[in-house]
Amino acid sequence: MAMSECQLSNVDCGRPTPRVRNRARRSTIGAFVTLPALAALTVVIVGSPAKAASPDPVTYVANTATDTVSAIDTVSNKVVGTVPVGDAPTSVAVTPNGAQAYVANSDSNSVSVIDTDTRAVTRTIPVGNRPNS
Repeated sequence: MAMSECQLSNVDCGRPTPRVRNRARRSTIGAFVTLPALAALTVVIVGSPAKAASPDPVTYVANTATDTVSAIDTVSNKVVGTVPVGDAPTSVAVTPNGAQAYVANSDSNSVSVIDTDTRAVTRTIPVGNRPNS
């Protein structure tokens, strides 16, 4: 079987040229968001009436890579405490009165309960697989 001139010379020969999709284009957000940045987005501000009168409100941040929760003073913007919790903490929820913080530990399938006054884990609750709130 003989090859045509189009096949030999790699010429278009009247066939439409296939469109090439630009794969280099990416979302601006996708280019900048990393796992540590996502972990830093898990923030809870203690804003209950009991804590609102406190001169130093505190925010709790889950640190997934280090298996800890940081307590950050929102007036001075400094870390005022670090609490070791379960494996891969992903989110924090604070009770309405601000007395306790509940931390979902994704890799240890548990929730750590933190006393916000002492900044210590008072209980670890086993839960289902990979908790996240």
